[in-house]
Amino acid sequence: MTKVGFSRMFSLRAAALIALGLVVAGCQTNQATGRQQLLFMSPQQEQRIGDEQHPLLVEAFGGEYDTGPLDAYVTRVGEKLDIYAETQGVEYTYTVLDSEIANAFALPGGYIHISRGLLAIMNNEAELASVLAHEIGHVTGRHSAERHGRSTVASVGVIAAAILTGSSQVAQGAQSVAQVALAGYSRSQESESDALGLRYMNAAGYDPDAMAEMLGQLGDNSALLARLAGREVSQQFDMLSTHPQTPQRIADASARAAAISPQGTYLGQDPFMAAIDGMIFGPGLDAGAVRGQRYGNLRDAVTWQAPGGFELSNPSSGSTLARGPNDTVVIYDAATHRESRSAQEFLTAFWARRYNLERLETVDVNGFVGATGVLRGIRTRAGQRDVRLMAIDLGGARYARFVLQTDPRYTSQMDGALQDLVYSFRRLNANERGLYQPRRIRVVTVRPGDSVSGLAGRMAVEKLPEDWFRTLNGLAPGEGLVAGQKVKIVVEG
Repeated sequence: MTKVGFSRMFSLRAAALIALGLVVAGCQTNQATGRQQLLFMSPQQEQRIGDEQHPLLVEAFGGEYDTGPLDAYVTRVGEKLDIYAETQGVEYTYTVLDSEIANAFALPGGYIHISRGLLAIMNNEAELASVLAHEIGHVTGRHSAERHGRSTVASVGVIAAAILTGSSQVAQGAQSVAQVALAGYSRSQESESDALGLRYMNAAGYDPDAMAEMLGQLGDNSALLARLAGREVSQQFDMLSTHPQTPQRIADASARAAAISPQGTYLGQDPFMAAIDGMIFGPGLDAGAVRGQRYGNLRDAVTWQAPGGFELSNPSSGSTLARGPNDTVVIYDAATHRESRSAQEFLTAFWARRYNLERLETVDVNGFVGATGVLRGIRTRAGQRDVRLMAIDLGGARYARFVLQTDPRYTSQMDGALQDLVYSFRRLNANERGLYQPRRIRVVTVRPGDSVSGLAGRMAVEKLPEDWFRTLNGLAPGEGLVAGQKVKIVVEG
């Protein structure tokens, strides 16, 4: 997939198509649910908006995951389900996203998306079917047409400011745009999609209990991410951000499954495990990888190091975050412009064109030409902040970008550490390239004598390896392994 710059995300064309959705089409009876709906879009408008937003949101979630067999497998599963959908004239399209964020979403017009991050926490085809069927339910329920009366255009300026100022959305990069476009569904819509999805997966012969199992695993994954980040509640932009979950929703899914007459109990663990074996886990090739205090990116062949006292993380597919003393935050990513410009032109005419930068200068960073400027006293959710922007020309119309955010009371105190970080930016050497290969999922068969702790010890994760192992494999606390069972571990490269 061809990558494009952030400017396309804010194009007038997209805004115009969103605005089309504000035209009220009137009350109609939904053929899938039988209920009367006040719809803000006609089917033709839904299709046009889906056609337009699909490539934009695919880009926002890291692009398509470039592996034909996995994409073909997901499409085959989707096609087993969508033949039971009541919508007429909708051609469903299934896309696997190259994002470690666990998410799935549907756009009007039958565009169904699922991330490799969500696939990583599944353990069989029935769980995959439950998610795809739920998303098909959003399409047949015409939920986008119901909720598109809320204008999203006004939020674009807020997001643009967030990308520059280092507020909480910055860590999500372009996914902030997606979060606005995919504003959470209501509880009634979620419940309706669950009911419709269960209908479709049951008709296709899948085990109906898989839906409640999948919802529980989403909650466990979100809780693990929160523990890793030192928070009680995960602030990760995942499926729970756009698909609100409650304990009642899990209970309802279990009750519905118990109440129906199952058409089948197919789980399909073997084909699912075969499909995801070798799949990238965590940040992908474009996002680079964090190894201790150092970041490296194979696509751009660059690396930089954070000083002591800073903690690095990859909060999204497109950005890397370094948190330091005194609420200092550094956000790093790279962007491709539509044409080659100097670093200063890119900074002032494209990236920060809405702002008047102070102390603008061109700098040399270990042989790279860069440009930097300062914004003083920018208002963020965390309060007033000083922000330094630095763009570094990587060649080929591609630019590395640092956002350096400090509390004004500590800007001068943190200046030296931030200079050390930025001026550590350099080319990767040949011996370092192997350090930053993306980690991958490997499927292994449990042998007699294998234990959770033993297999967890093989997990290539920095923290909580046993928690990761249990979460990825849907194992409850204290639950053991059975010889012959297939499980997932995370390995280097």
